[in-house]
Amino acid sequence: MDDAAGVGRDEVIRLILCQLSAYGFANLSQAIAAHTKVPMTTDSNSRLAELVQLGLQSEQQQPPPQSQVQNQQEGGALESDTELDAGGIDLSRASRVAEAPQYHMWYKTKHKGTATTAAFSRDGEYIATGSADASLKLIEVDRVRRPSAGSARREDKPVIRTLYHHEAEITGVAFHPNGLVLASCAADRSIKLFDISAAYGKHAFQSFSDNYAFRSIAFHPSGDYLAASGDSPDVRLYSVRTGKAYLLGGGDSEMSATVAQVAYAGSGALIASASSDGA
Repeated sequence: MDDAAGVGRDEVIRLILCQLSAYGFANLSQAIAAHTKVPMTTDSNSRLAELVQLGLQSEQQQPPPQSQVQNQQEGGALESDTELDAGGIDLSRASRVAEAPQYHMWYKTKHKGTATTAAFSRDGEYIATGSADASLKLIEVDRVRRPSAGSARREDKPVIRTLYHHEAEITGVAFHPNGLVLASCAADRSIKLFDISAAYGKHAFQSFSDNYAFRSIAFHPSGDYLAASGDSPDVRLYSVRTGKAYLLGGGDSEMSATVAQVAYAGSGALIASASSDGA
């Protein structure tokens, strides 16, 4: 059945499937596709979230109903005991300090060397950690939550995989938006991609290399590209599909030191970088 705006059923479902894949629910997306008989695409994008955001922004820009305006005029927009500053900020509310959340350690695992980096998958199902000993650990969050996580049998331990394919300190980890691929970068001048959906295997299925040590990596929200930075004044962009590399930095004219961190905006339209020269 088509909606009032004339958008077809299959088009709406296809947007939902792509959004679920972008959130890391690839298996759920496949199940819905099979149930609805709507063919899946290879895309993993956030188009549906973008459309929802545009709709909410448009809704917020609409003038309020006349009845609401009349109620505000009759009852007053603010209570008499609300204190405002010159900018219209509620000072009484701003002065309230929220209580700090309480955290408890559920589980601890150790590398042989210093743990240098960690990241959650987008869906929160996995944690990846990297170490100076060149190893990676993949942790299943549901197993961490069990009370017996620390004393569980080996097959029930939260660490479900230890990955070895680097030759130097791991400096960064990042999960693909679909939740099925883990990327890592290291001081050995390489980036590795691991298939975490495979039952076995400790080595990467794809690698990128350069003349400089890598310090940070970040996936584009679509999952099609991987941004990387390191001991070079340039930010590099790798196509996950083709393996091609592109330089995004301006060289010495823009940055004169190593780029320690790189990150994508949620829309994927912008990349931010931070370097050791303060830029």
